[in-house]
Amino acid sequence: MEEIPLEVKSMPVVRKNNTILFFTLVCSLVFFYLYSNLNSQIISLLAFFGGIFSLFWAITTSRVASIVSTVNPIILVVADGMGGLSHSKEISTNAVNVVFSLIENHIEKFISSDEENNDKLKLLETVLLSTNDSVKSLASSKGWTPIGSTIALGIICNNRVFAGNLGDSLIFHYGNKTKKLMQVSTSHNVPGFLASLGKISNDEARRHHMMNYLDYFIGSDKIPEEDFSYSLEMDQGDRLIICTDGAVGQLMEKEIESIIMNEGNIEKCMDRILLSARESGESDNQTMLIYGI
Repeated sequence: MEEIPLEVKSMPVVRKNNTILFFTLVCSLVFFYLYSNLNSQIISLLAFFGGIFSLFWAITTSRVASIVSTVNPIILVVADGMGGLSHSKEISTNAVNVVFSLIENHIEKFISSDEENNDKLKLLETVLLSTNDSVKSLASSKGWTPIGSTIALGIICNNRVFAGNLGDSLIFHYGNKTKKLMQVSTSHNVPGFLASLGKISNDEARRHHMMNYLDYFIGSDKIPEEDFSYSLEMDQGDRLIICTDGAVGQLMEKEIESIIMNEGNIEKCMDRILLSARESGESDNQTMLIYGI
């Protein structure tokens, strides 16, 4: 199978509502202050290394896991562990590994031309629900509670995309012919539901005061009653974007669309989107996968 180039960008950023990381950053500053003001050499050195450790821990801690297969079919998975819950990094990492393993077990069905698209979408939903069961079982065996992670998945077979999500990690499609960006995924929260009904726009949903209250996610006891998988065709010059909600933050779709339209280099495009989101005030973890034909 021919390997296909694909760009991935991950920016671990301290979550704005994570008081533990904030406290750690404060501790590192205190350690460095003590180091510069204490007379005792031993205590000063302990304070210095304490500051280094605290700063390193705060900067490198990330709850996001992602995995990419760059052979045909292309498999893109992003999982964002929910802040404040138990072992979020381990939960998100386990989720992407289980998803990838389950897809590999059924890879022939996804690439087969004999399988109907609707059957492939149902299989994708089954993969996500089985992943939820597997992750909950692992957490239960280890006594991790409560747990939670969002997940977004895309499988590209012969330019046909099969995608699905649980939570508020996002899937976008940019059409080169139409020059339009479309949010493919539905966020599983109240504003996402309102957006799916056309009551509010996707832009308004991402700015809504209830956007952080998720109904469905990895670790949830509830499963969506409506379909949560999607299929679309990709043409030359199109882009498929799978990312955490923090990767785009509160950027308007027109802003993201403009960046993609005017920046043909995928890596530079990702850099501009992530930077624009941070400049708009976003401080959550940022991970973005972009696939282009």
